[in-house]
Amino acid sequence: MVLRFLAASKCRKLWMARCDPRCQVIRDARLEGDRRAYMHVGCDDETVCAWAPAAARLPDSILAGIFLHEFGHLAGGDEFGADRWVYRRLGLSIKYTTPLKLETVDLATLTSKLSGLPGVFGF
Repeated sequence: MVLRFLAASKCRKLWMARCDPRCQVIRDARLEGDRRAYMHVGCDDETVCAWAPAAARLPDSILAGIFLHEFGHLAGGDEFGADRWVYRRLGLSIKYTTPLKLETVDLATLTSKLSGLPGVFGF
């Protein structure tokens, strides 16, 4: 939810964003062998869908990168526009450096952005 708070601070409509951690579409894609199926948007309006049992095993830098990329979609971006939105509005670069080309952000930069938000990490 902290990532939603960060994204929503730059895009009002993201305050209504929800997460469905048990998306059957993603679960089925993983069962069919799609190793990149962790999250997506499109099942319901303003919802980031995930398959939590798989996503929970991701490193924080990748989990945050995928979430922010999906929030970029909800803010109105296509595949490239989602990453562009994250960079322009949040100042975070999404990289695709893993063997599976999963969205990744630098945790030190993300932590810096989060620590500047009121009410986050006790500030």
